[in-house]
Amino acid sequence: MYLCPDCAGKIDVIGKIACKRCGAPLDSEICGECRGKRFHFDSANCYGYYAGVLREAIHQYKYSGNRQLAPQLGSILSTTWKERDQQIEVDFIVPVPIHRQRERERGFNQSLLLAEIVSKDLSLPVLQHGLLRTRATKPQVNLALEDRGNNVKGAFTPGSDSVEGKNLILIDDVFTTGMTLDEAAKTLKTAGAASVHALVLARSL
Repeated sequence: MYLCPDCAGKIDVIGKIACKRCGAPLDSEICGECRGKRFHFDSANCYGYYAGVLREAIHQYKYSGNRQLAPQLGSILSTTWKERDQQIEVDFIVPVPIHRQRERERGFNQSLLLAEIVSKDLSLPVLQHGLLRTRATKPQVNLALEDRGNNVKGAFTPGSDSVEGKNLILIDDVFTTGMTLDEAAKTLKTAGAASVHALVLARSL
């Protein structure tokens, strides 16, 4: 499976005018929710809404093992970054890791494959071991809002690749509430990262 031009044209893309903190579409720089909340990542860019064609493509890629979609989805992320954050200095790309048990079951880490495509497009190295998953977590989408923070709390630890003083792009597939990305960014900041900028395929409605 791959995304034909007709299907790609049906994706509900989030425009360039979006919250600089969480990537939500809006008419000002910072949304009302982010004014009262502090994320550990410095910015978030999301390509489109987690619905329709994009949702189906992510499901085919992530859960049905259709790795043929990785180049297209990765290129979408690269283009999103180039269009929206050309002025941000970046040293490395870090994929959000999945637990080794889930990686064995799935056969791959979807965020790592995307990060490798973005790495080639942006000429930036991937830090595959900059962040490690210490335990398996339940899918965030299946949990109530109040349970999502506890689900990912303490789920990451710094890896063997140093992030001290580095500016990072953090790659993931879906932004639901931002809790997973926030916990990952918190861990990277604790390890000394100078800045963390989330780059995500889809944002939940």
